[in-house]
Amino acid sequence: MTSIESVSVCVTRVPLDKVTSFATRTVSARDYCLVKVRSSEGVDGIGFCYVGSTAGRIALAAVEELLALRKVVDDNLGNVVGRTLLRHRKRHGDRRS
Repeated sequence: MTSIESVSVCVTRVPLDKVTSFATRTVSARDYCLVKVRSSEGVDGIGFCYVGSTAGRIALAAVEELLALRKVVDDNLGNVVGRTLLRHRKRHGDRRS
């Protein structure tokens, strides 16, 4: 069995070459959440996702609150992380926020 030893998370904002306007907003940058997970066996995994143009801090808080404090023991850490996020998404509803 492998356990999660540490989770690191950061958000990066990438400015757009061209500012884009929609009916309700203008977007000048895009936020990405980057997560690094280290197992007890010393294996690192890195993942990222696009989190919109204003949700960087929300994604950071979600990872810190839902994953970083949780020590997981499982043979497939990716499945555990995915199940954890899905469970919280179902609990709070899919509001696309």
